Amino acid sequence: MSLAFPQRRSHLIAASAASFALVFAIDAFALSPRFPWPPLRALFDSPSHAALAFAVTLPWAARYQLGWKPLLIAVAAAILIDLDHFIFAWSISLRDATTLSARPATQSLPGVLLLAGLLGLLTRRRSVFLLSLLALLTHITRDASSGRVEWLWPLASRFRVPPAWNAALWGSVILLGVMRFENSRDSQRGAL
Repeated sequence: MSLAFPQRRSHLIAASAASFALVFAIDAFALSPRFPWPPLRALFDSPSHAALAFAVTLPWAARYQLGWKPLLIAVAAAILIDLDHFIFAWSISLRDATTLSARPATQSLPGVLLLAGLLGLLTRRRSVFLLSLLALLTHITRDASSGRVEWLWPLASRFRVPPAWNAALWGSVILLGVMRFENSRDSQRGAL
């Protein structure tokens, strides 16, 4: 028995909205000034990245009937990209990985294009490339709320993306995907 993709627009809206709301709930808790132990905030970062990547990529994966595999690869990419912090810090210490002066080069526009391209080549699926690119972009724009993302690495190109802009951007991408979704029984297989 396998888990079916959302077959109706209402199911898709519910799944994406719940995941999108989860991002705000996690961030409200983890970024609160009353948070009990600030170094633990990093442990809430991955679930928040996963929830945002899932919320944004689900409508597009459902629209083009891509299945769970490309979607899950994309969500995993949005989480696993943070392993570069440990590599860049040359340490397995969470404190060392989270106190870098800048984000690693892989967390830039050229970096996410390269990583998504590698995933697409490894899997030989354009859908994996496109969903991974979308998921990785959610990661760096969410991280840009701290202002430490070098957008056009190696050029000095830092600018902060306010959380409200982030929410508006990804909320719009989700809404566009949901609006493009047609009930699966009435649509034909997508072109991605």
